[in-house]
Amino acid sequence: CLVMVLLVLILTLVHLERLIFLEAPIDLMSYYELNKNRLENVRLVSMDGLKDTTISRRLYELLAEKEGLTDINLDDAKKLLPILANTNFFELGANRELITLAVDNDKAGLGFIEKLKNKNIKFNIDLPPLENNQEKMDWNDFLKQKKPLT
Repeated sequence: CLVMVLLVLILTLVHLERLIFLEAPIDLMSYYELNKNRLENVRLVSMDGLKDTTISRRLYELLAEKEGLTDINLDDAKKLLPILANTNFFELGANRELITLAVDNDKAGLGFIEKLKNKNIKFNIDLPPLENNQEKMDWNDFLKQKKPLT
């Protein structure tokens, strides 16, 4: 199975790009604008919602690309994240920093974070800060607060 071959290959990788996952394209563009001076070796990915299958697929594509593999099976790609969660993959060196969730700071975004934690998936979290008793904040709203239109 290609997933198992890929798993063996990726356990030997030393340096990987980081993947930062955002909920929507507008959040991706806003996040980039806010952080462009500190983003290195990073891929920003819009999930078009809160989809762990998108994380799994993009991680699979990145790892396959690093190994020069071109035959990508989307069914295998969807299975990668749960497989990696049951290994020590995310404990190894640069893999600890591989995934960042930069989702909306709201009930849905926080619920998604908890869902992935419960699946034993390791990742970093970067949320737009809540201010003045706000109940929700997304990256576009945060950008508009930081850089108002003139």
